[in-house]
Order: sequence, then C-alpha cells, then structure tokens
Amino acid sequence: MSYYEKAFAIDKKIKEETRTIESYTDLAVSCANMADIYSKKGDLEKARELRFESVELYKAVLPQLNLPEYRHGIFVQYNKLGNIEKEQGDFAQAEKYYKDAAEIVLQLVSEDDNALYLRNLSVTYDKLGVLYEENDRRDSAREYYEKALEICEQLVEKTDMPQHWRDLAVGLNRIGIMLREEDREDEAKPYHERALGIFERLVSEYNTPEFRDDLGLTYFYMLAVTYEGTYLYKSMDLYRDLCLEYPENKQYRNNLDALEEILG
Repeated sequence: MSYYEKAFAIDKKIKEETRTIESYTDLAVSCANMADIYSKKGDLEKARELRFESVELYKAVLPQLNLPEYRHGIFVQYNKLGNIEKEQGDFAQAEKYYKDAAEIVLQLVSEDDNALYLRNLSVTYDKLGVLYEENDRRDSAREYYEKALEICEQLVEKTDMPQHWRDLAVGLNRIGIMLREEDREDEAKPYHERALGIFERLVSEYNTPEFRDDLGLTYFYMLAVTYEGTYLYKSMDLYRDLCLEYPENKQYRNNLDALEEILG
C-alpha cells in the first residue's frame, strides 16, 4: 500500500469518526491525490469518481467555513475533470468543467489578485482555447487565447518570473500558429518574433531543456513565416544538442527528424 493509499484510508476513517471540518478537507485532499494516481494508471473512471468526491467534501464545509483554499481545491478538481472529459472526447462536459473552474478562480482573483490565482485563470482560459480550437470553433479559441495572453502580460509585470514569461511566449505562439493556419503570415510574424525574443532570453539566462525545446519550436515557427533557412539550421542545431544530452527523450528526436526531412 502506497503512502497516499494509507493516508486515504486513515483520513476516511477519521472523517467517519469525527465529522470535523478538518477531517472533511483532509479527506478531500486525499481523494485528489488518489485521483492523480488513478489518472496516471489510465483508470479515468476511478479518477473521475474520486475527483467528484473531493469536490463534494469541499462543498460540504463551505457553508460553515468559506475559505479561499477550499474554493481553490474545487477549482483544481473541476480543471482536472475537464481534462478527463476532453481526453474522452466529451466536448460539452469538458467545456462545462473548465468554465466552472474559471468562474471560481475569477471570484478568487476579485478578492485577491495574487500570482497563483491569476496564473490559474490564464491556464484555464488557455485550456478553453485549446478545446475550442480542437473542435473547429476558431473564433472562440482566439477569444480565450487573447484572454489568457492579457493575464500573462499582467503576470510578467507583476512578478517577472521565468515561468510567467514562458506562459506569455507560449500564448503568443498559439495565436501566431492560428493566424498562419488562416494564411495570415504577416499578422502571425510579430507574435512569433516576440515569443522568439522571450525564449532566447530565457535560454540565455536559465538554459533549461524546457526553454531550449520552446526555442527550437519557435525557430521553426519563424521559418514558417519568414522562409529564412537560418531558422531551420538554428532549430536543427538546438535539437541535435538536446538529443545528445537527453537521448531518452523521443520528442526531441521526432522534432529533429521532422526538421531533417524538411531539409531533405
């Protein structure tokens, strides 16, 4: 029995015996942890069941103690329920959960616009954008990508954290890609150019594989809007280095193979 399974069994017993607010919220956390385990195993039905239980436990204590962290707990589970429904192809249910999650965190932001809540809202808007784009609702996708981007702009002004800069650059690339797919390369170019500047700075300052991967992809996007071969070679050089350093990463190899195929 794993640590989380033991904690779940203990928390369930304590909740049944004491019925205190703390016992409800401790069990809500345990349910969420167990749901994460089942999600990793691919048992989405069990994960869904546990996420529902977590939500209901938090909801049960809100009339007595309406704390932000309890509402945030519900927000997290709604977001993850949206992920489950999206993975299973249920667009309507995924949309509902993401919108329910956005509504909760919007309220939290109105009470305290801290960086955590703002980023939560940005990520949820981005998920809605991806959901709409994958279901050919491009106008709605663009609307939510723009909303996410606006919050990312606020976050980099507020905190200057590298992860927030990455979120901004990823959002810029998302919109650039949409515009390219609509044959609007001239409009897409400024989005990719700004993302390129951000990722080049992040790689220069932090040089993490994640940021280098982002930069490699952005070089490719720049190739698509400028047709300048230098971006192809820059992307290939970067992925060659990543493949040498992380040979177990199949995505880096797939990206390099795709670039070499373009080169012929």
